[in-house]
Amino acid sequence: PRPMSEEDLMRALELAPARIRLWLVLAGWVGLRCKEIALLRRECILDTATPPVLIVAANATKGSREHVIPLCDFAVAEIQAAHLPLSGYAFRRMDGQPGPVQPLLVSKLINRHLHSLGIAATAHMGRHRYGTKAWQAEKDILALQQTMGHAHISSTTGYTVFDNASAIAMVQGLPVPPPRLRLVTE
Repeated sequence: PRPMSEEDLMRALELAPARIRLWLVLAGWVGLRCKEIALLRRECILDTATPPVLIVAANATKGSREHVIPLCDFAVAEIQAAHLPLSGYAFRRMDGQPGPVQPLLVSKLINRHLHSLGIAATAHMGRHRYGTKAWQAEKDILALQQTMGHAHISSTTGYTVFDNASAIAMVQGLPVPPPRLRLVTE
């Protein structure tokens, strides 16, 4: 796992131009890949639904596996503040050509922004941050697998930083034998 540090992400967010700011939010708080950001359609952002969700279409993701991601309040507020188009691609090309912005350009512009601030991170490290923080919040690897759109759980575990406190709590929570069966009594 290579999550972007919270300090770096907050600094990058604070100093980002509007378009890149939303891309950072979509990576760090929604877990989107650059390809998923680039090919995101406004119709797939259900920010006024209860609960609000984002649908990653099969043609917009790695592995062609459509998945649904619940949106946190922060991501919803950022999406709504961005004044995205009412339909079509959420992020259109700036060169006047039809279609979405290219995934490589999303990655390049985020990385350029990060590096201009002296942050040695990449766009994809925002996705790693999402995976790590979501795992730490709930410890539900299956829910995380679903929201990240992974076909295999082994892919999901690569995005989660081991939480030592969780491991300690897990082993301390194991049932113990009754006092009569213990070598040392309390």
